Amino acid sequence: MDIEIRTLNEEETYTIYCQHLKKDFPEAETKPFPILRKGIREGYYDAYGAYMCGELVGYAFFVKAVRDGQIYALLDYFAVVKEKRNSGIGTEILKKLTPEKLHFGFIIIESESFTEADEEEVRRQRARRIRFYERSGAVRTELTGRVNGVDYEILLLESGDYSMKTDKEKTAELICSVYMEFYDFLWLPTPPSSVCRIE
Repeated sequence: MDIEIRTLNEEETYTIYCQHLKKDFPEAETKPFPILRKGIREGYYDAYGAYMCGELVGYAFFVKAVRDGQIYALLDYFAVVKEKRNSGIGTEILKKLTPEKLHFGFIIIESESFTEADEEEVRRQRARRIRFYERSGAVRTELTGRVNGVDYEILLLESGDYSMKTDKEKTAELICSVYMEFYDFLWLPTPPSSVCRIE
């Protein structure tokens, strides 16, 4: 697939926020745009659009934190536009948004824990979402986060410098360290908790 990734400016981000993001995500998960705008203007929030033949097919928004000169990122929002879903585009987009290409040390991905779901259909949906991220190159870290009462499994798009396979303890420590910082930037009424270390 010939997918082009473009960095979005504030106006383009706002357009996607209004036309797509507010429809793609539950209201409880949709931050007010002024929070995103503040991050863009202050340099700790990046937005990317994915295009095919000039048409938007998906988008990815990241919040960033810097430690010792290295940038780390949390995938804040990711979606394929409704008309293009279930076509393999999502996997192709994520394969182009690697830490190396975006100059990140690693990218943290949160996905709702399927083990905490009460309904079987919700459990299956959440499990499928995690498998999608794994197909796209993410690895499961055995870490979890709890944000506003929701349990998340933490996955990682790794780089050569940080890998759960080669240095699990060091990478896990860094994930836990920067995770809280991401939410300091985003300002949530209830900060994330229960970030679990790997034993």
